[in-house]
Amino acid sequence: MRIKIRTPVAENISVLDDSATIQDLLKLEAIDSLFGEIVIKSGYPPRPIDLKSLDIQLESIGIKNGDKIVVEKQHILRPDVRKDLSSPDPDERHKKSKRRSNLQTTRTGTYYVKLPDYSNMVLREVPSDNSCLFRSFASAFFRDPDQGTKLRQIVSEKVLRDQKTWTGAILGSSPENYAKNVLKDTFWGGAIELQILGKQFGISIQSLDIKTGRIDLFNPGCENFIVVLYSGIHFDCFAITVLNDVDDTDLDITLFDRKKRLFTDDDLKFFAKELNSIKGFVTDPSSIETKCNVCGSILIGEKQVAEHALKTKHTDFGEVSDN
Repeated sequence: MRIKIRTPVAENISVLDDSATIQDLLKLEAIDSLFGEIVIKSGYPPRPIDLKSLDIQLESIGIKNGDKIVVEKQHILRPDVRKDLSSPDPDERHKKSKRRSNLQTTRTGTYYVKLPDYSNMVLREVPSDNSCLFRSFASAFFRDPDQGTKLRQIVSEKVLRDQKTWTGAILGSSPENYAKNVLKDTFWGGAIELQILGKQFGISIQSLDIKTGRIDLFNPGCENFIVVLYSGIHFDCFAITVLNDVDDTDLDITLFDRKKRLFTDDDLKFFAKELNSIKGFVTDPSSIETKCNVCGSILIGEKQVAEHALKTKHTDFGEVSDN
């Protein structure tokens, strides 16, 4: 079998017999050459494997040809802390173990907060190009921000097909007009798009307001969910990574299972508070310059946008270009 191995110093592909054991894995040069205690993780999301039973075959613990494993330096913890971190309930872990870290940044400027179990909450930035909501959703659900264009098409079709739900009163314009406008790359997405996309793909969506710490839930009741981060005018993608190199996105976890909670609502609110402490990170909606893509009017704040839409029936708005 061929296994891709990522260590703190390199990444390579190693070849093992199909009947290889944990002991055979540990003898590989890429792993054997590392100094100190290590932890080996496999699966998705990556989970530590038990290295005590050396004779167990890799296939019996779910490691098969083509899989990727991650090797990290082991954190040495006091026995009482180690016991607390083994709790499946993140609420209990946070009550007993040390608190989260303050906001940190990587060498490339990525923001993250380390959780008590040494995983990291990460803001994965997407471009500010009027499609940030669609890109954030696509990054989280498909792991591909470029799928955002397809999401516009889905929203457009759903609005036209279900006009009993998506009425003109809710949309702010006729369904036909809204369906046409949402296809334009200048059209911003919001609550309507999150609700439609959540229902389309059978997931819930938590939208974390960075300024207030409020968590808005769209299409509730689903087993799986994603999180998007809202900073007043912009959406970014939220991820959990277990890698020490936070800039490495290969093993990001962006689609979450409610039964296997990796973080709590309090964790999200703490993350929002930390991000909000950055000067200029959050944009006040009352001061946003917005352009009407129908007539070209420049409007200041949500109030002017709402008044303009009511007066003119225009519903196609976008960011004012810096150019």
